[in-house]
Amino acid sequence: MLYMPKTMPGPESDLQTEKLKTSGTYRIQSVLSQLKQDFYNKCYLCEDSPQSVNVEHFVPHKDNLDLKFSWSNLFWACGHCNNIKGGGFDGILNCANDIDIEEKLEYVFSPFPSEGVIINDLQGGAESKLTAKLLLGIYNGTTILKKIESNELRKKISRQLVDLNDLVVKFEEAEEDKEAREYLGELIKAKVRVSAKFASFSRAYLRRFPSSLKKLKEEIAGFPI
Repeated sequence: MLYMPKTMPGPESDLQTEKLKTSGTYRIQSVLSQLKQDFYNKCYLCEDSPQSVNVEHFVPHKDNLDLKFSWSNLFWACGHCNNIKGGGFDGILNCANDIDIEEKLEYVFSPFPSEGVIINDLQGGAESKLTAKLLLGIYNGTTILKKIESNELRKKISRQLVDLNDLVVKFEEAEEDKEAREYLGELIKAKVRVSAKFASFSRAYLRRFPSSLKKLKEEIAGFPI
């Protein structure tokens, strides 16, 4: 998970108007548009673009209208992750307000889809432990159906890491070609920006190779890690 602060106050006034209606809904245009923008059209949990968009309540509202229509409680998610999270993971890390969230979890994945994802809790707190447990279920599956979905998710992550690895190799090989290095540097940056799909995996993957990461930081202007 990566720090993705939400626009504040956002469409809070629209939500409060909806809250007063008998059949009010939080799935209104202003909310959907702002959530999609703030979360870069990525599910905040798996970091893929949702095939089935869910507006998730970070804290289950349980018919509490204040929670149901609170802008700060609404997150952009996919059906796969929202279904796994359900109501059993109340108290996970909040990527919208935790600027240090990336330092609390370690993503470990060898770029072969049949390999499982490992999520290491680096903090040891209740929130980070629960978050790691949730992410393990998301990336490795919890039921027969969810394992099929998770396998497809890991295939996408695998391709992302293979592409990133290839770009870094090409960047280092183009030592005498300034134009090529500038071009490749921009492609590498695009893979590891917060807005990129599966950026947590890409950034964690590069951190496994400190010498290469150090070189990228030194030689690519504005490197985002």
